Amino acid sequence: MRNRALGAVFGSFLALLASSALAGASPAAASAVTMVSGSYTTEALALDAVTAHGMTLHLSAHATSAWSGDLTGTTTYTFVGIVNLVNGTTVGTLDETFTGTAAGIGFGTLVFRESVFVSGSGALHLEAVIRGGTGAFSGARGMIVFKGISALDGSGGGTYFGRIVLGP
Repeated sequence: MRNRALGAVFGSFLALLASSALAGASPAAASAVTMVSGSYTTEALALDAVTAHGMTLHLSAHATSAWSGDLTGTTTYTFVGIVNLVNGTTVGTLDETFTGTAAGIGFGTLVFRESVFVSGSGALHLEAVIRGGTGAFSGARGMIVFKGISALDGSGGGTYFGRIVLGP
């Protein structure tokens, strides 16, 4: 009888412990996804180095841009790429840092690694992978796509759309 009573007390204790744990448990924190879109303008590139290789130019440069829309602020970036002198296309990579605000998120910086293609007619397609951030963008990840027009000097503008993911 004593073992049965002790078992009942122990069982009640476990049930109470389990219900307390469940009552205090919270679901796993969800990632917050923010869709963004807007427009951008870029200044002409400031060339750091240019080397001719046959019918191509290999270059490195830096510049700034201004964004408006869901992301409002400015960027600085470095560009390394190749210009095909036969067909006028440009391919390359950029490292870019945005400083500004995002609607519904706040102020901070976003750090991007980007791949760009510019056609001979100047049509630009750029994919920017978010590699992190600071302030309200701490731990950010995601991708933003830019479409626009780029002049021979790198100046231009267009639109952007994409997503910023914050949280686990």
